Parts: sequence; C-alpha cells; structure tokens
Amino acid sequence: MVFGVETAVPTKESEVSTATRTPITLSSDAVVLGDELTSYFSNSVNLCWFSMPELDRAIQRLHHVIGNAVVDDDRFIIVGNGSTQIFHAVLYALSSPDRPEPISVVAGTPFYSSYPMETEFLRSRLCKWSGDANRFDEDEAYIEVVTSPNNPDGSIRGTVVNREGGKSIHDLAYYWPQYTPITRKADHDVMLFTFSKATGHAVSRIGWAIVKDKAIASKMVTFIEVSSIGVSKESQLRAATILGVVADDCQNPELEEVNFFEHGRRLMSDRWERLREVVMKNNGAKVMKFALLSLAVAMVLSAAMAPTVTATRNRVTPFSSIAGANIWNPFDDIFSVKKSAEKCVPSGKTALPLLNAAVAYVLIF
Repeated sequence: MVFGVETAVPTKESEVSTATRTPITLSSDAVVLGDELTSYFSNSVNLCWFSMPELDRAIQRLHHVIGNAVVDDDRFIIVGNGSTQIFHAVLYALSSPDRPEPISVVAGTPFYSSYPMETEFLRSRLCKWSGDANRFDEDEAYIEVVTSPNNPDGSIRGTVVNREGGKSIHDLAYYWPQYTPITRKADHDVMLFTFSKATGHAVSRIGWAIVKDKAIASKMVTFIEVSSIGVSKESQLRAATILGVVADDCQNPELEEVNFFEHGRRLMSDRWERLREVVMKNNGAKVMKFALLSLAVAMVLSAAMAPTVTATRNRVTPFSSIAGANIWNPFDDIFSVKKSAEKCVPSGKTALPLLNAAVAYVLIF
C-alpha cells in the first residue's frame, strides 16, 4: 500500500499526491512518503491539525455504518491519546480559569472508578471531583459525566442534575453493537469514544471526541497540543486501517450474521453464560448470602438517618443483557444494593468506607 496525503491506494497507482516528495520503500508492497510520518502536522486545514485525514474518514464512516452517533460535517472530531487524554482535554475545555472556585465534576453512582482520580490528579484549580450526581444540590455551575452504557453496571443513562449552568460529557465507550443494541444516533454536545472498546485494540492509545461547539473543540486541541504535541501517526494509521476493515465487514451483505460486531456479541454472550453457570453451580448462593449481608451492614449504618433501604435490581448491562437477553448477573445485585444503600448512609467519611469494605468482602469471598 502507499499512504499518501489524501488516502491509501494500491502501489500500482503511481500518483498519490501532487506534492513532490521522495518515497521510502519499506517492502515490496509498501511505500511511505518521506515526510509522511516525520512532521507533527497532519492536516493544516483541520481544526484538529494533528489528526490524520485517513482516521477522520474511518471514524466518520464507522459511525455512519453503525448508526451510533451523529457525525455530520458541522461536528468536530478531536483525536487524542486514548479516551483518558480526551477526558482531560474536555474537562479543561469546559472549565473556566476566571472562576473563583473550581467547577464541580459529578457522575451518578456507580461510576467509573478512575473519574475521581483523573479529575483530581493534576490538582488543577479549574475543576474538582464532587461525587454522586444524585446528591449534588449546590446552586453553582457543574460538569456531569454520563457514561452510557455505564461502567460498571451497564445501565443506559441520561443526565441526572439537569440544572441551569450545567454542562455534560457523554462517555459512550461501550455504545457499540457487541455490548448493547444500537437504538438511535447519539447526539450530544460532547461525546467520547475509544478504539479500545470499539475493537479491543487498547494498546494503540486512540480515543476521539465528537464535539458540536467549535470553541470547546479548539480548547481541547490546545490541551492535547500542549500535553503531547499531538497523537502518534503510526497509531492513527493502524486505527484507520482497522476501523476501515470493520466497516467493510459490516457492509458486506454476505457477512450479515457473522460480521465483527455480531461475532463479538455472540462470543461475549457465550462466555457470560458459561460464567453464570459456574457461579450459580458453585457460588451463587454464597454471593447472594453476602449481598444480603452487605445490605444489612448498610441498614445498620444508616439507621439514624433512614428507616429502610430498598435495593433494586438492574438487568440492563452490556455483559448480562447483551442484545436484550435477560441473563441474570449476580454482581448486578451487589452493585444495586450498594447504590441504593449509599443514598441512605451518612455522607461522609466513616460509613461509606465500611459499606465498601462489606461489598468488597462479598466480591472476594
């Protein structure tokens, strides 16, 4: 293959670009133009100047094929070194240096365990982690992180706080057909995706955001420019190639029943069924016994504040309800117990660690 300025074409086609550049032959069937992978710049006319056109096109195409996100021409695709850097970039973009206090960042429980650390790690004066969105009652600006399907419980979510002055980040890492049915094109102000969850290629460290507002997109580009001077071109080309193959696969009518995402869905469903069978046969009663113990501990801790705790079961998970299958996940009950109990225990610093310890005991033993 020849990787040119515009696209990748077979080597038998000699004209790749009108630009005069010296090709370097890597093998009998691969040619990379001399300055293709040496410059920081990938696209001088793109707001995200370090994003390679091949990857932009591959991302747009796959979203169009799957139908899981709006990627119209008026949206900005911002590429980063994994969704972790993209998350940092959007926190920076949604914050204001002119605020007297850091803006609060919240998420509904249970939330992805790395969000608090990622928000607080740089000890920035721009933002601070403020915990559970269900408990956030401050009359101030805030950023709500919405993960859907959620990690760890897999629920389909929307915003919780919904107050004036709020902004939202929609982390859609798991909104792909192997995890959950695609029911609509997501259309939010800021949407995050990651190569690692789309196809499993985590080591390439490629994530992207689809952003409506140009000013927000520009600030995200500035953050990535300052923190890493862009994104590896080798990783971008690898991601573009793989995403292109996946899109081809999904558009092949002969592979409708066995395309990439359908294969992944079937494989995960089969593995989950086998795991469920083992748990139910050898440990199911034990798991439920200690789930009830966890609930009892929570009720004791919260006795002074609430007379009862209602634990509900959430069956909508990308692992236990793949494509709508009603498969019981014993861990759903544990997380639901914890989530319900957290609403009743004293908000502080003594009760919740004890509750977390009880839940950890359930999971380990």
